[in-house]
Amino acid sequence: TIHALTSIPIGQDGNIDYSRLSDDKLKELTELWKRVRYFIIDEISMVSAVQLTHISKRLKEARKGLAGADRPFGGVSIIATGDFGQLEPVAAKALFDPALVSAMSDNAGASELKQDEIQGAYLWRLFTKVVVLRKVMRQKGDTDYADLLSRVRVGEATICGPGGLINGSDFDCILKRTLDSIRVNDKESLANFKDVPIIVGDRETRNVLNARITRSRAIEAGYKPVTLCARDRRVGSKEPLSGAVEKAALSLTQKRVDSVACMPYFPGMKVMIMENLDMTHKAVNGQEGILHHVVTEEGVDGMIHPVCAFVEVEGCGSVCEGLPDNIVPIFTRKTKHRFFSNFVQRHVYFERELLPLTPAYAYTDYKSQGRSLDGAIVDVASANKLPGLYVMLSRVRSLNGLAVLRSFSSKAFKKPFRDYYQKEFTRLDEQAEITREYVETLDPLVISDPSSFPGGHEC
Repeated sequence: TIHALTSIPIGQDGNIDYSRLSDDKLKELTELWKRVRYFIIDEISMVSAVQLTHISKRLKEARKGLAGADRPFGGVSIIATGDFGQLEPVAAKALFDPALVSAMSDNAGASELKQDEIQGAYLWRLFTKVVVLRKVMRQKGDTDYADLLSRVRVGEATICGPGGLINGSDFDCILKRTLDSIRVNDKESLANFKDVPIIVGDRETRNVLNARITRSRAIEAGYKPVTLCARDRRVGSKEPLSGAVEKAALSLTQKRVDSVACMPYFPGMKVMIMENLDMTHKAVNGQEGILHHVVTEEGVDGMIHPVCAFVEVEGCGSVCEGLPDNIVPIFTRKTKHRFFSNFVQRHVYFERELLPLTPAYAYTDYKSQGRSLDGAIVDVASANKLPGLYVMLSRVRSLNGLAVLRSFSSKAFKKPFRDYYQKEFTRLDEQAEITREYVETLDPLVISDPSSFPGGHEC
């Protein structure tokens, strides 16, 4: 992933944390990048302006002393792919945010962060060779559904059909795919959705569903699920939190703490890795696997704390001597948090130690982006924004592979399409036309050798 390849970690608040590298780490990164000519960044819609600046900075560091190292991205040619109709960066400005492009505030550039944002928007404008792919491949077998999704993507989904009635509208089409409707009208097809993932719009809904499904699957498999709890300690102390303070910490919502404090577990459950642990063995953020065993120890108040988990990741090969193939050992990680405790009437600063895993029966729209699925259950009601709704609905290859978790209001289809996104679509279309005209002037021999393009190693 980008973070692992550039050694740019994600901060506790989800923002990019750019820091100076140690000499050993910089040497390692230099070895990695010194022969690289092209870097492909997928899902560009989720890359923020700050992140693009940091990528460029890091590549300049890694390639210092090489030809072109003082140029953007250290002279590496960047190929960016993705769809800006999909999800935007988390808690950060998009590459073409109007505050960076067309409506700068008086304090623009007033801090290092703001300077990096402006620099990222500038870097994005250096991408002048644009190709727009217009043929839908995922839903190529269901063109009617592909057309519906194209309308959802730009906020033009229909609420009313012919004659002003709901029948025949895009809203009606998706509403008929609720599990209740399928149960009444096509009961035989319900079995197709027994083991498909559930895609939701927020982490709290995800956690509730995962807890319920995990316990249900454990009982089906003949297990009594064990609840694994995070180990919380006061910052600067080895003493664990206990009593009312510990319970308050464990009950913090994911809006406050981005981690699952307590996770039900049974051997054979589906899990998702939530951090980049080992790229060479596919142990990366978003990778799914089967949790076979967890080493635990008992803590205060009888809580069960995980120490190490063994997860089967298909195709990862031999990871450690003595372990079967495709088994990855995953150890706990530590993060720092704080909250105000009414019990002690002050802020409590604590360090949380837990496994970077979550049950994988339900996951968020952000974790689903980029996936192609034969079947999925989506929670339209929890979609927060238009891109989230579009990503949820477009993961499946056909309408028959879609089920909707619960009923929802037509308001879900009335979420606004932001004007500045349309402006960026128009700008990219114009750049694509310029690119097409440019390519038509080239000799076929030149086209077959990208290195001979004028500016072939530029953004």
